[in-house]
Amino acid sequence: MRSRMEFEQLVESIKNCYTLIAGGNSNPADFVGCLTCLFKGIVVAIEENIDTLKALCGEDWIVYAICELQEEYDSRGSLIVKKYMEYRKLCKLASEIDSYSKSLLSVGNVEGPDPREIELFLEEILSLTQLHEDYTEYMISKIKGLSSIDPELGARATKAFRSGSLSKVVQDITGFYVILEKFFLVENVRKAMRIDECVPDSLTTSLADDVLYFLQRSCRRAISTPCLQYLVLQLMW
Repeated sequence: MRSRMEFEQLVESIKNCYTLIAGGNSNPADFVGCLTCLFKGIVVAIEENIDTLKALCGEDWIVYAICELQEEYDSRGSLIVKKYMEYRKLCKLASEIDSYSKSLLSVGNVEGPDPREIELFLEEILSLTQLHEDYTEYMISKIKGLSSIDPELGARATKAFRSGSLSKVVQDITGFYVILEKFFLVENVRKAMRIDECVPDSLTTSLADDVLYFLQRSCRRAISTPCLQYLVLQLMW
């Protein structure tokens, strides 16, 4: 299957990245591209064979085929997202952010992670979660579009898409997203306060425009995400 080859290429790409980074160069592995290829490969397989399965075996067998492909997607997709979290060292980064936040209260002027790098990670995480949501919605719509399947079979298949291993990994990466997004917003506001200055012919200082700019960026990500949890947490801040 083409997606397997893409995954193996991704693993090799990660190894090469570590070598390049050690040598002072970096060429990031394309996790989003790999998950996209997996998604497209399964969609193409379904679209090319759905009519044949329906004619020869009936609609129930379309659901069985989708479930078989879902197992492949769940297995490979989980590995891709886990590899991404490992590659970006999200556990270590979350720990550094926590230590940095505590140091600000006790020490004051300390350097934390670069918000520009954090924003790159945020965009990558959103792309991965959006792909997973798009895939899930596509598959569920395919199952619901079948008119003569066993209702219990359809219900079990639909539930499997929401409770698979990849869905659980996506929940984990959601937690990292919340930590990173909060840091991005708070840290940029803090820096904006440090460089605040008067603006000629304006009733406000530069802080107002800077804070609004970063709020817009964070809210744009929250609104564009498929997960309502992101948006709710964003508004709670």
